[in-house]
Amino acid sequence: CQGKSKNMMTDKDVESMITKMLGKLGTRNRFIIMPCATVENCQATLYDGRPYILYNPEFLNKVKRLNFAQKDLPDADEKDWEILTILAHELGHHVNHHLDNPLPDAKSRDQELEADETAGFIIYLMGGTLSQAQLVYHNSNISDEGNYLYPPRKQRLESIAAGYNEAAKNYPKNIVVNPVTTPVVTPVKKPVKEN
Repeated sequence: CQGKSKNMMTDKDVESMITKMLGKLGTRNRFIIMPCATVENCQATLYDGRPYILYNPEFLNKVKRLNFAQKDLPDADEKDWEILTILAHELGHHVNHHLDNPLPDAKSRDQELEADETAGFIIYLMGGTLSQAQLVYHNSNISDEGNYLYPPRKQRLESIAAGYNEAAKNYPKNIVVNPVTTPVVTPVKKPVKEN
């Protein structure tokens, strides 16, 4: 059995990424996460009332291989921002209840933008930059014009930025706290007079 290539995702890698993202949101991973060669890329779905995230391993491995030169492949404890954004988008469908309780007037395109916004929020919490959060939308074959299901690239980038900026506003990093200090005054003892 050969060891895992650095440019291949394992099922354990995907599970770990999702668990870490959910941890940043303060929730446990109660999703069923499964590889599924019949989905085109990744998909949030419900089956018998249980939340699933299905992913095509070939798709994730292609994303990983295409976007890193061999010398630039991240170490195990570094992050693959594009894959994180894709998985965070699918989490966005679940946490926004697009599958189990969608808004009555919600259109698919609106739900996609809302999931993108959630992904931007999560990537900020994971420590990524805005450009890392948006990288997948620059590198993928997302349509500039969009279609009846998916919004155009520009709107998706704006939604990622909106979520990222909302997280940055609510959870600012590198806050320098300069506590106001009250000077300590040492009482001066008066000399005691000797009688």
